[in-house]
Amino acid sequence: MFNFFSRSIMRQLVVGTSASVAILLAITSYFMLSNISDQSREQLIASIEGIVKLQATEVRSFFEAKGQINHSVFSNPQVIDWFKTYNERVSEIDNNPHYQSVTEYFKYISESDPAIKSVFFGGENTHEYFDLGGRYTDPDYYTDQRPWWGDAISKGRMYVTDPAVDRNDGSVSATVTSPYYLPNGELLGIGGSDILITTIGKDLLSGIKYQNEGEAFLMTDSGKLVFFPGFNKNFSPGDLMSSVDEKFSGTEGFSALQSQITMNTSGLAHVTWQGNEYEVIFNNVQSDYPQMNWKLGFMVPEHLISDPVTGALWSSSIIVLIILILIAIVVWLLVLPVIKRLNHLQLAMHDIAKGDGDLTKRIPPLNNDEIGLLVNEFNTFVDKIQGLVKQTVIITDEVGKSSITASDIGEQTNLIIDDQKREIDLVATSATELAQTSTEISNNINLSIDLTLDSAVFRS
Repeated sequence: MFNFFSRSIMRQLVVGTSASVAILLAITSYFMLSNISDQSREQLIASIEGIVKLQATEVRSFFEAKGQINHSVFSNPQVIDWFKTYNERVSEIDNNPHYQSVTEYFKYISESDPAIKSVFFGGENTHEYFDLGGRYTDPDYYTDQRPWWGDAISKGRMYVTDPAVDRNDGSVSATVTSPYYLPNGELLGIGGSDILITTIGKDLLSGIKYQNEGEAFLMTDSGKLVFFPGFNKNFSPGDLMSSVDEKFSGTEGFSALQSQITMNTSGLAHVTWQGNEYEVIFNNVQSDYPQMNWKLGFMVPEHLISDPVTGALWSSSIIVLIILILIAIVVWLLVLPVIKRLNHLQLAMHDIAKGDGDLTKRIPPLNNDEIGLLVNEFNTFVDKIQGLVKQTVIITDEVGKSSITASDIGEQTNLIIDDQKREIDLVATSATELAQTSTEISNNINLSIDLTLDSAVFRS
């Protein structure tokens, strides 16, 4: 693989440039795609939050409208006059026209609004209970002994109660109720209207969808569920949200969700419900009239958020890949003329090196750029080589002539040396002969001396 790239400058340039750009794009893309992912997710969640806020406003407006109805009903002079003057408990009032008018008024208000199950009032004078059906005739029933009476007195203002089950018909309702006082400050009684939870769910919450998916729920400030898509005979309005984890298989996170919703006015959470992953966006449903501090939540399937984010990531990745391919093509197109000129230069050099070695050939520089300068330098180098070759030829001729002269001188020297050798041989022969003569002379002298000595001895 390395040899494949090392044999081609074009491959090296294209791959090297593309790889460098790819690394830079990869680093840039990582941050860009992360930003795109975050932005896409934030935009989706923001759009869902907008839906939740809008529905929270509608829920608040719904209860505020019911509060206004209560205010109109219990500020009616006819109603006030009846409960102000009626002070004989369990008395006969069936034929009382004033009583009948109030009952008909309660019935009219209740039947005019499908969300209102019943308008009711508990008078302070007799502590009896009145609704659209008239007076509750149980002699042992005292309104001031009911929990809702004490709660209303302690609140001292109009508010929305937690959902409760009616023991008579099994219906579930939340109540908009308030204590009502006479101008002199005397308590007239506790009045209100029971709001059917089924109506709240059907009219306000069941229609909340995002791309035709998702489920809404409504929770009180105490953690009790007013509406939840999983309500059944074993899990009904008024149950705590924390119990959802136990009521449904493959479900978790609702106990923590209840704590989070209770402590925050809005936010984002994650739960698993019946084996499916959901993102939960919740918002405050708060009103001062009537007083309420509920929370509206919307469970969105995780894939509705993750799929667009994943799609955005894939789209961005494909765009990055296309950019890399375009860059590689552009680099290839830019490098191609340069490579052609380099190939032309290489072929010219090959022809000079492997051909007849004609040093008179030159490579014409096509452009005055780096390659043109390289060609000029190469031509200058060939000029120098050609000059050196010429000088070498001249020197070679001179050396050849000098060699012939030296050969002649050598032959003459050899002749002289031979003559000198012969003369030296003659001298050596003469010296040898002289040495022999000297030896003979020496012997003769020694003999003469011996004869002289012998003669002397004899004389004596």
